[in-house]
Amino acid sequence: MGAFRRAAGAILTIAVASALALAGSSAAGAVGANEVGVFPTWTMAGSAGSFTGTASFASSTVPSPDITSDSVSVRNPSGESAYLGASTAFGQEFGSTRRQPYLTLRPQSASPAPTPPSLSTPPQSTTTIDFGSQQPVAGWGFALGDIDADWAFIQAYDQNGTLLPTGVLGAQAPGNYCDNASPKPSVCSGTAAPFDVPTWVPGPGTLDRTYAGYAISWAPGTIVGNVNDTSGAYIWFKPDANVRKVTIIYGALAGSPVYQLWVASPAAATTITGTVAIEDAPPGTAVPAGTVADLNNADGTPVLAIDETPVTVPVQPDGTYTFTTEQRPSYQIAIDPPPGYTAPAPVTVVANRATVAAPPVVVVAPPVVTPPPTSPPTTPSPTPTASITPELTLAATGADIAPWGFGAAALVVLGALVLAIPGLNRRRERTRAQAAERIR
Repeated sequence: MGAFRRAAGAILTIAVASALALAGSSAAGAVGANEVGVFPTWTMAGSAGSFTGTASFASSTVPSPDITSDSVSVRNPSGESAYLGASTAFGQEFGSTRRQPYLTLRPQSASPAPTPPSLSTPPQSTTTIDFGSQQPVAGWGFALGDIDADWAFIQAYDQNGTLLPTGVLGAQAPGNYCDNASPKPSVCSGTAAPFDVPTWVPGPGTLDRTYAGYAISWAPGTIVGNVNDTSGAYIWFKPDANVRKVTIIYGALAGSPVYQLWVASPAAATTITGTVAIEDAPPGTAVPAGTVADLNNADGTPVLAIDETPVTVPVQPDGTYTFTTEQRPSYQIAIDPPPGYTAPAPVTVVANRATVAAPPVVVVAPPVVTPPPTSPPTTPSPTPTASITPELTLAATGADIAPWGFGAAALVVLGALVLAIPGLNRRRERTRAQAAERIR
């Protein structure tokens, strides 16, 4: 079934009439207060013209749709260079798709489109998103990106395979993800306003355009690019709860283009609480300021918030912390204390309920260093002073008496004593003799 026709294309006329006859359903609601937006990982296998796989959601509350495509190629980029940022309408609904994998798909052939466009060159591809018997979470969504030199015709079906009206797709306003607050995707380098925006055909009626003299009437349910190869043009959808399968018929207007496919869903939220204590500390001891708790995936990689930053919360002085995130089979929680403290090993928490408690953890405080005892102060010994020989000055003349003068004076005195002592001895002998005579 084609999305555009020549003037006499009867098959497309029937398809348009069926879609218009069933029009009138409304789109699903937004992500709720007790929900968070989540993205799948993609598992695709096969070869050109026959690919199958699954868009697998980690949350146990979100069903995972099957994916099939007859595209000539299917790739699964990482989401690092092209993404719907947090400030895009899709990002505000579900969160940024940065570092979230997505698919790129093409027509059934890599042959370039002729000018004017043709239905048969390259042949259209068909890709399906099929929940089968599973009921999608109300408010799930998908987005098509890089719609510029190409077109896509989108149809919805219920659980019985019945075609539903275009309105149940819940088409949102087209935009351009290069018109996004920082950080911008690297594929947007050099792209500036006015940004390229594709055209959605909601119905009733068709969108008539002429390409190099060739008239095409686009049916309701078609997103149409502006022929020129640009970056960032996209549209997104929030299907009705009755939608179980979506088909995307894709073709080229110029060159050999590709388009991008993202899927997202609300998921039931869980509140994770935990406690941190200081080893061997008395009860009530405050956890040091600056201690934080990091929320990681089961493999230890950080969980990213809507602003594309790792999810981290402060640990309160009483040691408590709280996360609100999607329910999953498990998370890792790592405690990051200030420098000097020893962090505990990450703990695993099963988060498949509305409220769960993480295992308590203990942070090791820095060791207390006791200074060695100090000796009493000692009185330093006095510093000996050099002996100074005094110099005498003769009062009358002011002449200095050098040290040798003292030596000469001493010799004079000593000589006088030597001369005086014999005389004293003779006097004593004479006195004793006189005393003896008197006695006789």
